[in-house]
Amino acid sequence: LKWLKIKIIELVMLTQRLITFTALIVISGFAHAGFFGGGVSSNSSKSFDHRTDGFRVNFGSHINSALDLEFNYVEFGTSSYDDPEILPPETDALDDNGSFENIGFGSVSRSSGGLKYTGIDSIDTFGVSGGLKIKKDINNWLQVFARASFLAWESTTEDFELYGTRKPENDEGDSVTEANATNQTPCGTLGTCRQSLGSKKHQALDFWYGYGIIMKPTSWIAIRAEYSIVTLNAVDFPKSVLEGLSTSLEIHF
Repeated sequence: LKWLKIKIIELVMLTQRLITFTALIVISGFAHAGFFGGGVSSNSSKSFDHRTDGFRVNFGSHINSALDLEFNYVEFGTSSYDDPEILPPETDALDDNGSFENIGFGSVSRSSGGLKYTGIDSIDTFGVSGGLKIKKDINNWLQVFARASFLAWESTTEDFELYGTRKPENDEGDSVTEANATNQTPCGTLGTCRQSLGSKKHQALDFWYGYGIIMKPTSWIAIRAEYSIVTLNAVDFPKSVLEGLSTSLEIHF
């Protein structure tokens, strides 16, 4: 049932993307002139321990002097968590299985005389968006703007398991000597063990906002600086707030 639910959500999100982009393309047919460009994005997020920079491509049409129809392709880079800190069990406490601290996005369960953490190591996210950008002229070479877009995004997560130190047990769960233990981790020991579980893909549709300035030293070239923010929401995925400060070079025609 969980698998079916995920597939239904993915189908709904795909349908929303198609409807949104079809509508935006139809609207763009009534526009004239346009722009194209791209640049780098310096990313940050309090949702993760580490972030890498990405890039984006911007293009669209001028509906009028104050309103643009804009599309974007954006790579948000890679976001990752530090591994949880493993606290081993007390040697003289029979019921102590140790613990994990500083957990990212995952869960802890008991596993054959010890604890196991299952979670996400890193995510790699990209998306395509379509929306409207409102502009206001400050003078003949400077504009301020605010943008609101639908962002159809996909993220690939790298998942892993982390096993803490465990006390030796036999198949019945009784305490035995280490030589007679049968509860080794996938690494073949009773010590800590880290094992990759491979990757998974997640998709969703969310709102993506931004505001900034556009400097036009000439009528056909522009330098654009923008601060943007998006909250990613999906099934079995960490609710993540991604912020970016991008600088782009655009050609206007």
